[in-house]
Amino acid sequence: MTGNGRRRRSADGVTRPLVTAIALVASLGLAGAMQGGPATAAVHAAAGPAEGPAASTAPRAAPGPAERPAASTAGHAAPHLTAAPASVADRTGPRSPEDSGQQCFYTFPDCTSSDPDATFGLASAGDSTGCGFHGDVDWGDGTTTSEDFPGGPDQSLLVTFDHTYAQQGTYSIAWSVTVTSGTSCVGSSDTFQFTYATVAAAAVRFAPLTATTPGTPGLPVIKDDLLSNGQADPVLDHEFGPANCAGLDSPEDYDWLNCSASGTGSLSKNWPVIYPAGGTVTIDEAVFISPTDLTGAQLSATAEVGGQTLTLAATPLTSTQAGDDYQLTAGNLAFSGTLPATPGAFDLDITWSVTLGDATIPAGESIGSAYVTAATYAQPNSKSTAPVPPYITLLDVGTEAASGQSGPKAVYDAIWQAFTTRDIAHPILDPQTGEVSHGPDLGYYHDGWDTIGDLWNMPIGDCPSIAQFLATDSGHCQDFGLMLADVLAYQGISVSPLPLGHLPGFYTGPDPAPGDDAQSYAFMLVDPKLWHFGTKSGSGRYAYVDHVTVKNGRAVVSGKGLSYHPSGTPISQGLVSTPPPAFTTGDHMIVGSEIGFVDPSYGNPQDSDGYQTIDDYAKAAIAGYAVLYYAVTHGKKTAWVPAVNTTRVRKFCAAGRHRCQFRAVPYGQSGAP
Repeated sequence: MTGNGRRRRSADGVTRPLVTAIALVASLGLAGAMQGGPATAAVHAAAGPAEGPAASTAPRAAPGPAERPAASTAGHAAPHLTAAPASVADRTGPRSPEDSGQQCFYTFPDCTSSDPDATFGLASAGDSTGCGFHGDVDWGDGTTTSEDFPGGPDQSLLVTFDHTYAQQGTYSIAWSVTVTSGTSCVGSSDTFQFTYATVAAAAVRFAPLTATTPGTPGLPVIKDDLLSNGQADPVLDHEFGPANCAGLDSPEDYDWLNCSASGTGSLSKNWPVIYPAGGTVTIDEAVFISPTDLTGAQLSATAEVGGQTLTLAATPLTSTQAGDDYQLTAGNLAFSGTLPATPGAFDLDITWSVTLGDATIPAGESIGSAYVTAATYAQPNSKSTAPVPPYITLLDVGTEAASGQSGPKAVYDAIWQAFTTRDIAHPILDPQTGEVSHGPDLGYYHDGWDTIGDLWNMPIGDCPSIAQFLATDSGHCQDFGLMLADVLAYQGISVSPLPLGHLPGFYTGPDPAPGDDAQSYAFMLVDPKLWHFGTKSGSGRYAYVDHVTVKNGRAVVSGKGLSYHPSGTPISQGLVSTPPPAFTTGDHMIVGSEIGFVDPSYGNPQDSDGYQTIDDYAKAAIAGYAVLYYAVTHGKKTAWVPAVNTTRVRKFCAAGRHRCQFRAVPYGQSGAP
């Protein structure tokens, strides 16, 4: 710039004092900390940005003596022009005059700021006392400022000019000073560049768009509480989002959206994502919006998660024009630092900033939601090779239960304790805010099986898929077995969901007749506390006999052999007291691990040690076995033949069809090992 540290001579060759600009800053008001050294002006942030769209321009009077910089110690050097950086600070409220903030620029005179207010001052390079000056400023946006001002001692600040820009952009500020009185002074001129720019975080995607594999850092959960025409309708993260948001081509492709980044709209998506404890934050893509082209800018960030601080080193941004704005995009972001060492559901609070040259522009915050799991996903030990997708229920139940726990055993115990309450609420995600509320309890069937005949009066139907189970809040044993296994899997603990009928060592009951396998005919009666064996009136293993009749379309079991007493308190998940009292033998799922066997449908055992053998489980869970028999008459002889398990008993045993009996045996008399 003309006169920057150099002397200007007049035509007669005599060196004369002149005026130079000493500072260009953003949203700055002159304050009294001018002691920063020769030709250095310390300035401070004003109370806030200008209100309203109109630009404003105001010259300022020179400071008093206490505000002036120290005199130059240049000795015999002739009067000369000087320039130095000023201070600037972005802020949300007033700043004290003593706080000079952050330098707006380091290479005088260009400056970039997120504040629309710009100020620069003109100082005397040499003693200009006795001279008068006229200053003109063209702010580059069609507005100008003029001011007459007197000279002063060497390095004294003579005048400051303020301007508030109404629109973002890069402006060339031209100033010139002419001498109006005095013959020993000369004028000066120069041009600054000021960029007024704001940046707003618009979108963040944590895992790659195509990622579906459990264990992928940043993988989004799946919303699992919705039905469509009676069928489960899980909502994937990348299927949800507004049609239009901040000029993005595909808003639904992101986990976090701030549609107000382009000046309209609001926060419209906050989808929880998954990271393992002790890992780091990785982001596939982050998008920011600025009305100004900031080509060459870089992105930095600080993330706060569960008391841990992680940082993102400066990363190049790509600037692309999108309508009237520019999209700044950065990808493959890896933060340094580690996530909490123990599991928990946390806010993922990222503070972003954009740097361009020496200027730093705040880019806002993205406050997302993260499930920090105890460890990386570990697939359950089962015949199924396909892992269950990351339904939010599986993540929320496990992570909340295990919050703060350290080590696999402590995590397992905490999660199993949640199952023993039989009171697991369905987590309901609000995908716009990221809030998770408690919905209905997840129930094991429902109440209503009050009699033995209800085995056929209320058929249990087919086992729903886990997606259907979660959407309807009602499931069978397989659903709860897989749910526990998958809840643990997402915490890095691999267990085995075990169908009893395929489990080596499980006793299915005595065969009902020679050559007839119990597994095709027998029922296992659930919970010894609910069944009472009375009078033994038959022969063979199944000697406790009752009659089955059909009255008004309902099966009725009557007699003195066996009675069922429904529980008056909850005995299964969903705080259900009267689930089905019996099942086809072996038709139940439990979960096994090195800790032992547990029954997630009933939350048993109530401690975390588990049943140590399958026989221990069977003795605690099974009251006995029963088989439906029907009479077959050959001449004058009647034989009682076992009936294959069927739900059509109300027709099969109806009057005029077949005479039927329900025969049972206690577990202890069944021949079980």
